[in-house]
Amino acid sequence: MYTVLLILGGQIAYHNYPQTTQILADVLEKDGYGVRVGAAALAENDLAGVDAVVLFTDGEFFGDDAIHQLAAFVRRGHGLVTMHTAANTNVASDVLGPLVGSRIQSGVIEKHTAHIVDADHPITKGLADFEIDDEIHELKPFVEYRTLADAAMKGGRQPLVYVKNEGDGRTVHLAHGHAIAGVSNPAWQEILRRSVKWAIGK
Repeated sequence: MYTVLLILGGQIAYHNYPQTTQILADVLEKDGYGVRVGAAALAENDLAGVDAVVLFTDGEFFGDDAIHQLAAFVRRGHGLVTMHTAANTNVASDVLGPLVGSRIQSGVIEKHTAHIVDADHPITKGLADFEIDDEIHELKPFVEYRTLADAAMKGGRQPLVYVKNEGDGRTVHLAHGHAIAGVSNPAWQEILRRSVKWAIGK
């Protein structure tokens, strides 16, 4: 059995981290994963036996040691799936930003169409565009990544799902996650399942 560590938390009350944690855990447990819930202060033994981390945080959540431990974990060949404001966590860190791949510049909360732009990738293969009520972010990239789904924003297109390699590991960023309606969306949950599977290397 593969094990996924969920790390969720921060200061944005609307994110409802406890309920989101339960929703994510239910989805992944039904898919056959062992699920653990972690905290901001990672220790080496917290990551022992973990195959992938799902990260959904905001603000100054991690200490420097935890950020370096997480980056080393991924580069050794493990998986990382980041959600929503993980792209705006510890904004002064020159390690976490490139690990996630982007920073948030602005956001719009609205119903929109998630458009599959890369149907050749295992995460999005065979999936159709879908409607979702959540937040779209204008993202500033730190590194090159492969966009799998996007949405219209401010007259352009912004990524909703992107992937990249990090050392011997794999990372996925999912821009959605702001609302319970978003993380409860069946199409989004299918992308979450596939993202964890791909990040692990299955």
